[in-house]
Amino acid sequence: MPDPDKIFLYVYKSGGLMGSMRTWGISLNGQEIGEITSDDFYKLELWPGTHQIDAYIKAEKVLGILMDGKPVASRSLDLDTSGQTYALGFDTDGSSTFVNLASVPNLLENRRLAGFVPAGARINWYKVYGGNWEGPVFMGKANGEGRITWKNGAFYTGLVNRGSLTPQGILTYPNGDFYQGRYNGFKPYGVGTLTAKNGDVLYAGYFNKKGQKIGRGIATKDGVLQLVRYLENKKVDNDPASLAISEARNEEEKILDSIQTKTKSVEAEIASLENAIGKKRREFERAEQTYPERCHCAFNLCLTSTPRGETSAQRAARRAAIKKRNEACHAWRAAGGTREEREAKLEQDLEKIKADLKRQYEKLEAAKREDSILRAQKQAELEKSRAERIALHKQKIEAEQLAYIKSQREWCEANKTSCGCLAFVKKKSGEIPTCSK
Repeated sequence: MPDPDKIFLYVYKSGGLMGSMRTWGISLNGQEIGEITSDDFYKLELWPGTHQIDAYIKAEKVLGILMDGKPVASRSLDLDTSGQTYALGFDTDGSSTFVNLASVPNLLENRRLAGFVPAGARINWYKVYGGNWEGPVFMGKANGEGRITWKNGAFYTGLVNRGSLTPQGILTYPNGDFYQGRYNGFKPYGVGTLTAKNGDVLYAGYFNKKGQKIGRGIATKDGVLQLVRYLENKKVDNDPASLAISEARNEEEKILDSIQTKTKSVEAEIASLENAIGKKRREFERAEQTYPERCHCAFNLCLTSTPRGETSAQRAARRAAIKKRNEACHAWRAAGGTREEREAKLEQDLEKIKADLKRQYEKLEAAKREDSILRAQKQAELEKSRAERIALHKQKIEAEQLAYIKSQREWCEANKTSCGCLAFVKKKSGEIPTCSK
């Protein structure tokens, strides 16, 4: 009798003299088992599922002539009932006979066993994400309870649904850590729990499509719940003491930056004056390059036409643009003289702005000194209150983390089968809790 979770299938060949003149071969699910004659049989140990058994004549030399191989018969069997024993016979005419061996116990009398193929020998015949599958098969895919083993030492045990890993299984890594949850292929994806070999939960939370831990999650250390954070699989410092120091430092930087208001105000005025000088120089260069050509119609009679279909609004806009151009052209001509003379006048107009700019630079030094004194005073005040502020931040962060853990615990109490809740499951030593979604 086979194991309760497996099936025995006996494969034999029947037929007369003509069928025995050539060498026959038998294959299971596309993999050759061996040669078979009318005097022997093969015993196959199978997992429940769909299996393809083929009988064929092998290519060989007969009386010195090379003869081609050819298929003889093929049979697809849906073997769903474990613990049973069946027999499959192939005839030389291409027909086949499939029976429960219990109904014909003497079927294989006077035949010898050509070979036994245990279920474990078939694990290389089915691949699941590059790993070897040992378990039931349906429609050529792993389906049911079984085990997948990879070359790097990782393995998966549990339910596989039509070739896909499920939350009802456990993925164990080479270092002994194991994962329970949802998958994208063979990588964690969605809600799940990663547990260390010693039983500590490393992370119960969300995994992205790359299998990376991301965001906040729950962990345990010697049975104590902790809040952890990850950014694309990199652990982010979540210690309340460290976070409190960072919060206090950021707070101080903002306060000290706000004291530099006078310096920033003067710097803004300096930037505005320098921009004004640059703008006037750019406008001068643009006028010198474009006005001689653009201003022809401003000083001479030019024939113009009204565009067809022009609306009243478009006409008004066009006339306004012409007016603006003419005014600019007349202003440019009024400057008169040569380019050197117009440039000299520009510099004369800029003198007032330059004088204002000089005064602002003088004010800047005074503003920096004043702000520096105020910053030093505030820095001293902050140093005195730093320890107290860090303690307050630490207290606030700890309260927030406890509140998050509490909210997760409450959610998990209502969703006990979630694979993201295994950190809250009380378990005995060596026990691995299960989840289903």
